[in-house]
Amino acid sequence: MAEPHWKKYVGALRPSMTGRNRWERLQAAFDRCREGGEFVLEDEEPAQPGPCGAVMNTLRETGPMSTGPLLTAVEERYPGVITSKRRFKQLLKTSLSNHVMKIRSGERQLRGKGGHEGRMVAGFKDTWAIRRPGQVRQWAARRGRVGRGKSYGHHA
Repeated sequence: MAEPHWKKYVGALRPSMTGRNRWERLQAAFDRCREGGEFVLEDEEPAQPGPCGAVMNTLRETGPMSTGPLLTAVEERYPGVITSKRRFKQLLKTSLSNHVMKIRSGERQLRGKGGHEGRMVAGFKDTWAIRRPGQVRQWAARRGRVGRGKSYGHHA
């Protein structure tokens, strides 16, 4: 009997961890045992994480990073997981909004406008970091439903 056409794609995309494939590995081990061989159950290969897991793993290992270097690090470590820079930014702002935050990089800049020449001020929030337990979430994560606009107070 010919093998189903979809079987050639299942192993190519990612190691499958379905119940059916576990059963097939177990049956292959039983068949080898019946033929006089040793009972050896093949291990499952660890699956590659999705986009959210790839970003979180990279931030855990490298620490806070700005958007460009973070995208480069994720693409180097997990090739093919992030499809585009636009999708990557959208992922950081929506799917990971409760898990990551934008923070200031700690570098201070000289400000020279409005009579404050030579005054050191904190820079923009340009670095992504993992949110610590108890830390206030981003505005987008706290505001509730998307599309309602900003609401201040109880008159919304």
